[in-house]
This record gives sequence, C-alpha cells and structure tokens, in this order.
Amino acid sequence: MLRSAIEYKVSEAGGIFVEVPTHKVKPSQRCPKCDYVKPKTLSERVHKCLQCNYTCDRDFASAQVCAEYLRFLVGNQRR
Repeated sequence: MLRSAIEYKVSEAGGIFVEVPTHKVKPSQRCPKCDYVKPKTLSERVHKCLQCNYTCDRDFASAQVCAEYLRFLVGNQRR
C-alpha cells in the first residue's frame, strides 16, 4: 500500500518511480566508492569500508549506491 501511494505521488508530480532491487544491489551493505560488500547489523549506523576506508553515515552511503544504480540503469537504456 505504501509503495502504491509513493508511486502515485511521484507520478502525480511528473516524476518516474524506480524500485531498486535491494536483494541484488544491497545498498546498505555496499560501499558507494569501491563496491565492496560487508554485511552490517542494524545497529551499525556508520559506513566504514574495510577496502578503501571510505566513511560516512550509513543512510547516506545507501542513497549513494541507489543513485549510482539509477545512473547505470538510465545510461544503459540510452544505448
């Protein structure tokens, strides 16, 4: 129901609703800078990559991963 309401409001505002497949993309576990995936507990609120040492708020890192997924998706549809 919430998803339908969000889709409706996005459409009403002239936007495009895109659902990120979280089981595949794993935005809360993936580093937005190097793509390294590290499972985290819900209590871990800071993203600190063990590979590249990138550190930021976990929600911000997740949003960056989702934005990159969208850029990749849109870029591949233009070809």
